[in-house]
Amino acid sequence: MKKIATLIILILNFHLLISQIQTSSYLIDSSNYASIRNRIKDQTFFITLDSTNIAAYQRRQELEYQIMDYKAALKDVNHIMSLSPKYTGVYGARGMCYCFLKEYDKALADFDKQIELEPNEARNYLNRAFGKSENKNFEGAISDLSIAISMNPTYAKAYCNRGFAKKELEKYQEAMLDYNKAIELNSAYTEAYMNRGYANFMLHNYDAAIADYTKFMELAPGYGNYKFYELVAQAYEKKGDKANAKIYYDEALKYPKE
Repeated sequence: MKKIATLIILILNFHLLISQIQTSSYLIDSSNYASIRNRIKDQTFFITLDSTNIAAYQRRQELEYQIMDYKAALKDVNHIMSLSPKYTGVYGARGMCYCFLKEYDKALADFDKQIELEPNEARNYLNRAFGKSENKNFEGAISDLSIAISMNPTYAKAYCNRGFAKKELEKYQEAMLDYNKAIELNSAYTEAYMNRGYANFMLHNYDAAIADYTKFMELAPGYGNYKFYELVAQAYEKKGDKANAKIYYDEALKYPKE
């Protein structure tokens, strides 16, 4: 019996480690969904052993979030809150679920509550900024991201997200500065390269745009889609390079339009 209990603890710790690694990644390959669903079953098993196991609910919620099952993740977060209303990060986690379910007022209320509980945590301002961006309040998002950066000047994601908000306001030069800083802090930041590529395109820096898109694909092979190849084709087209533009337009046609 003792050996079985030890094995369960080892499995639990292993899945916690993998969950942390996966959650830190910008891109989740959908080919991993079957594996993630199996890990969800593991957490469900632990919950059947103990219906008050908050850690198992939390890990299951994180895994559900990764496969974009936000309704299931929301249900688990609500259950965590029923067991421990002030459990670390629970309002922020629920706010993110609400964001992806497009319930922005609820999301922002939860982000406000999380900041009330943890006013000195930079990630809480990052999360609220995400909610504001999703709700098209880009100026508000920039304000929150600037607070996050003031708290943590090496917060690459905050710079990247602030660049995105500035890009949405067509402040491309300012966005470039934030993307540059994000990449300086994290040279493998896939999202920053993709977004900087778009900003370079809008600033007519077509060679730089192509270089950024190429770097994105180098870091995230297999994530090409219609829009990505179309963007590269447009950059070549603007350069007057019709041959390469055609290559990328033809590649784009292999994917469904999104």
